[in-house]
Amino acid sequence: MSTFRSLTGVLALTGMLAMPASALAESPRYNSLPNDYKTLQVSLEPGTQNYGTTKQVVPGEEVTLFVWKHNSAIQGSDGSLAIDSFAKVSGLPTGFATSHTLTGTVGASNATSASNSITLTSQVATKLSYIPGSAVFYKNINDTLTQVAWPNGVNGNDIVSPNGVRLGDQEACWKYAQAVLLKVKVEATNPVAVLTLSKEVRRAGVDQFVVKNTANPGNELEYRLTVKNVDGQGIATKLKLTDVLPADVTYVAGSTMVNGVAVADGITANGIEIDASFAPGETHVVTFRATTSKNIKSDVPCRVNKVTATADNAGNSGIMAQAETCFIFPTPTPTPTPTPSTTPTPTPAPTPNELPKTGGAELLLGVGALGGLSQAARMQRLKQQLKKRRSNLDVL
Repeated sequence: MSTFRSLTGVLALTGMLAMPASALAESPRYNSLPNDYKTLQVSLEPGTQNYGTTKQVVPGEEVTLFVWKHNSAIQGSDGSLAIDSFAKVSGLPTGFATSHTLTGTVGASNATSASNSITLTSQVATKLSYIPGSAVFYKNINDTLTQVAWPNGVNGNDIVSPNGVRLGDQEACWKYAQAVLLKVKVEATNPVAVLTLSKEVRRAGVDQFVVKNTANPGNELEYRLTVKNVDGQGIATKLKLTDVLPADVTYVAGSTMVNGVAVADGITANGIEIDASFAPGETHVVTFRATTSKNIKSDVPCRVNKVTATADNAGNSGIMAQAETCFIFPTPTPTPTPTPSTTPTPTPAPTPNELPKTGGAELLLGVGALGGLSQAARMQRLKQQLKKRRSNLDVL
């Protein structure tokens, strides 16, 4: 048995003292005291009990409504018992619009009714509809609203019927206060899917998948693509993935798999359709392999691979994701600088009949070699030789 906390904390019925008994007759009336809650309110935050009378909603949201029902006549006064009391919410289902008005009413066959309206708005055209089976009944037990079973023969779904849900007679006093909670679904005119897409890469069969990895030229790479329909309502049709490989990276034929099942090639050409009807909450994982050239140039060390997801009835058709591989190149060995030769250059032997290059004694030997000629001829010959070699003689 669950309990319900107040709109701003604990529903402190304790301290809300009953009015003094009176012998005067008073007809039953609903939600008429200053500290009564409004008859109909809407939960402003899912999972909390922060309530109000206006709220902006989005397609796919389930909104909780709160109906307050308190016979606020004077306790014990004659005629204060509410006969055949009821509670209802009018206006459901709604037509498609960006603003919806719902009205809550509580009353009895012999009582003054109470009602008020709330407004739910949306940025796109939506409709509101009651979620069957969502209505639950609460009573004040020990000063706390506590969920209880519906009275015998009562169908809680009647809360949205023209006559409302019939809750029997109701005494006047805080301790007899009641409430009904129900849920309303928000739907768009044509719900569209919302996709997410991610891409990862690794050295095939070696590393973990990452968004950016390193490899050597010539390594084989494996790519993993993950696409999800996260909208919760819209169905994407003709979901297609197209991958564009960078330069020096080549697709491995027959390597594409969708959710572990091999499929036809084409993902790096015209793309492949992987789901004709991509339902909300579904996920597809696609993998394929590619080889890298051993001749990749180091001036462009990194290669980016991009994938695009398209689908009909997807609000973000054409989304892209990418993965990057940076290649590692060996450090080149420097060419050694040649060292000059230290071998001495040999002095050439003198040519016969040439005068010696240095020294007076060598000159005399040269003169001696002219023996056999007349003195005039010898002198002429000597002058010619001296003229040719004068730069190498120490004396004339």
